[in-house]
Amino acid sequence: LRPYQEKCIDSILTAINNGTNRVGVSLATGAGKTVIFSHLIDRFTVDDPLRSQTLVLVHRKELVFQAATHCANAYPNKTIEIEMGKSHASGTADITIASIQSLSGRLEKYDPNSIKLVIVDEAHHAVAASYTSILEYLGIRHKSDSPMALVGFSATLSRHDGLKLGSVMDKIVYHRDFMTMVKEGWLAQLRILTVQLKRAAQLAELRTIGKNGDYNLQDLSAVVNTDSQVAAAVRIWLKYGAGTRKSTLVFCVDINHVIHMTEEFRKMGIDARYLTGNSNSVARQQIIEEFKEGKFPVLLNCGLFTEGTDLPNIDCLLMCRPTKSRNLLMQMLGRGLRLSPNKSDCLVIDFVAGIQTGIVSTPTLFGLDPDEVVNNLTANDLNSLAQRRKEEAEAVAAYQKEQKLKQITEVRDLILEQDLLISSGVVDSIGRTLAESRYAWVRAKPGEYILQDSLGSTTVDKSELGPMRWTLQHYVKIHVRGMTFRTDNRVIFDDIEDFEHALHASDTYAAREFTDPLLLKNAPWRKTPASAKQVDLLVK
Repeated sequence: LRPYQEKCIDSILTAINNGTNRVGVSLATGAGKTVIFSHLIDRFTVDDPLRSQTLVLVHRKELVFQAATHCANAYPNKTIEIEMGKSHASGTADITIASIQSLSGRLEKYDPNSIKLVIVDEAHHAVAASYTSILEYLGIRHKSDSPMALVGFSATLSRHDGLKLGSVMDKIVYHRDFMTMVKEGWLAQLRILTVQLKRAAQLAELRTIGKNGDYNLQDLSAVVNTDSQVAAAVRIWLKYGAGTRKSTLVFCVDINHVIHMTEEFRKMGIDARYLTGNSNSVARQQIIEEFKEGKFPVLLNCGLFTEGTDLPNIDCLLMCRPTKSRNLLMQMLGRGLRLSPNKSDCLVIDFVAGIQTGIVSTPTLFGLDPDEVVNNLTANDLNSLAQRRKEEAEAVAAYQKEQKLKQITEVRDLILEQDLLISSGVVDSIGRTLAESRYAWVRAKPGEYILQDSLGSTTVDKSELGPMRWTLQHYVKIHVRGMTFRTDNRVIFDDIEDFEHALHASDTYAAREFTDPLLLKNAPWRKTPASAKQVDLLVK
């Protein structure tokens, strides 16, 4: 076993020994989940000698055979049986690999008191009713003192449909993400190329499936399964993937999209083949084997190769199926992460769109915007790019904060200057006159004083008629149906000899035009510190 696989098993056993008997393990695709749980079986023991059986729950045919093969290799002396379709297990084997669909109707042959360990592969499905009914029968659906243990494995231990895994698992005891495993050399390096999706704006208008769910497939197909979109996707692959990539897996939206894409590849002289959920099982296995052997370069699918598919030869992914689900995106990317001889990395060609569409694209996994266009960057490069984007955003935020603080300081200095002028003991005639006024005139700039409320504004400032002349102007705000209009400035007088007479005249005018007591110098609110909201209002 690899070091992290040993550590994973130790973490599981430690948690169970400490009383947590329903645990989850989050491991990136390609980390060897099946290898880990097959070795876990003998390492986990209970005191009850009658409990010796292990039940492995999976939800797809390919996963059943994969798990059975690993267990047979690990335990040649144990009885290993399959419960699926026409294969009927006895219910008493040392290890039973069971399809959820088949097991649901055959539970009566299994004695819960004989089972020590229940393993759930692709455990993000475990909260579905088909799983919970089985766990209920086995007595492990809820937290209990049962010596039986439940261990769930998945690359994506989260649910996009809102159901909580916490209802079937008490704790995720081990996590290892794909970036860590890429850095350590346990998984293949990703090389990412993103392309702006045509008609991307239409994605924002599509229906979704369930609360916070993914795009409605019928709606999505109408956007991406067009002649221009399909031709563009194939041209991109011909430019960047043909000749350099031996095994490309293409993710499509639905069967019609798969067929359309396949025809376009073939039109360009590419030997492309496809598989869907409707494909004959024998033909499916033959095509998979020929693809593994490199007999043709492009395999297309829809909803078939997102989980549990062991195709390590894949060195290119063409992501023609936009999604809002991070889990689905990770599952698709996982197909290209497995190591294989003569495979240095996996090229991911991803079609991206703006954040308003709700799309989750490869750049988003690294903290970048979903429409980030990158050309042939590795996962490490994207991490570095994301760090630079973060530093740039922090620098902009720091600058904006600095400017706002500067504005606040200027406003406070202006207010302080006004307060000092009023209360400093009368150092000049303007100060004395302002101190005598009942209104809180605000110095906007040298030689200009303003009194303003929500209905209008009055300004006393230097007149153009001479350096010692003053003028009074006024405008009115008019509010109509939620909108505000202001009149032009109206000159009340424009030739008063000194500030004292000008302000006294302005006070008389203000008493007639302004009724708001908040404008008075002795208004109670002026004696309390400005609130954060008031300061923010001042600097807007």
